[in-house]
Amino acid sequence: MKRVVVPFDLGGSHQHCILRPPLRVPPTPDEVRETVAEVRAAKIGEGSAALEVGFFHGGHPSPALLRAAQPWPVRLAASPADLAPVSLQALADQGVRTLELELLTFDDSILTRTRRGYDRAHVQALVREGHRLGLRMGGILGPGLPRSTPSTWAADLDFLATEGFQFARINPIIALKNSDLAKWWSQGRWHPPRLEAAVLLCAEAMDTLAGVPVEVVRLGLQPHHDIPVAAVAGPVHSDLRRLVETHRYGARMRAALAGLPMSGQVIFRVHPSDLAWAKGEGNGNLRALREAHPGLDARLETDPMAPRGSVEVLFGGTRSTS
Repeated sequence: MKRVVVPFDLGGSHQHCILRPPLRVPPTPDEVRETVAEVRAAKIGEGSAALEVGFFHGGHPSPALLRAAQPWPVRLAASPADLAPVSLQALADQGVRTLELELLTFDDSILTRTRRGYDRAHVQALVREGHRLGLRMGGILGPGLPRSTPSTWAADLDFLATEGFQFARINPIIALKNSDLAKWWSQGRWHPPRLEAAVLLCAEAMDTLAGVPVEVVRLGLQPHHDIPVAAVAGPVHSDLRRLVETHRYGARMRAALAGLPMSGQVIFRVHPSDLAWAKGEGNGNLRALREAHPGLDARLETDPMAPRGSVEVLFGGTRSTS
């Protein structure tokens, strides 16, 4: 069943980390009730979708806000600094069913430098208690933090994969207006990842977490939707997932050709829903193969029986899958 999430911005964590922009005014209980009623009337209809109330960019919702969300299940995304393991029982009793921890990293030295207000052990305690209560647990990671390296990013992904998270969001770090990170950027103390680098970091995350499996439900913050204030620096893109999936399909297509002669006709078969990603912008993946191997006549076909995410190659009667 389709899920409709009614989102509310809690106004930001009271932990003054370097990424946080100035606090915003959280919604009132009446605003929550009225908005949920409007969305329910407009989108739910006769039971065609499941409704959830989502509290984001926090922060900790007040008991009054949680009461206003009843009887709908609540999704809460919060910084670990605003939560204690002993507080999760009360949240679960008040309707929270999904908890997304805005982790960004598990590296204690980076957490200290960015003033996140928690450490790895605190996160582990929250996750253990969340699982005990039967909450659906998600983690939000942020590649590109100050002092992060390829090795700290790989360690973050491994940690997320082993701690029992069921889903993840990967949000490359951006600097929001009037945050300390924006000042660091203007002073040359922090250099955000370029868009091309962010694509590679996200692709690494998806490849690593796919084998666990941890479902990656979102890549990047959406302009004018997920970002509470203006972004002044960093890899903001309206469809980061398309860029990442196009990169991953290009890699799969190259891998599927390994060991084959680089001339003649080759046909790649993908699921119809994956065709746009396999093609890339302006057939970019096929053009790249043809430019790298001028004797290769590379083509794409769809096969509804192909597993999502796979690439099958047919070459001179030989069939292989990547």
